[in-house]
Amino acid sequence: RGRAVAVGHEAFFGGRNLAAADNARFARNAAAWLAGRPLAGVRVGLIGQDDALAELLRGDGARCEALRPADLPAALARLDLLWIDQSSLDRV
Repeated sequence: RGRAVAVGHEAFFGGRNLAAADNARFARNAAAWLAGRPLAGVRVGLIGQDDALAELLRGDGARCEALRPADLPAALARLDLLWIDQSSLDRV
């Protein structure tokens, strides 16, 4: 059984938008809920995200790695959480 969070725009968790305190809090809370535990040690794969989200999650102890859509099949077994933007879904 998995969990999913969908937002209305792929830039919601990037750069300037992530700098807004409410967006950052939402991203942290969403990631912890998706992982089913606090973020310390959670293995997060990021596809189509800028560095701001990875840095935010790393600040809470997550282990983040940037992935390409082609990396996804091999990466899923080692990840606790996959964070992907909508436009990247077209390339998976």
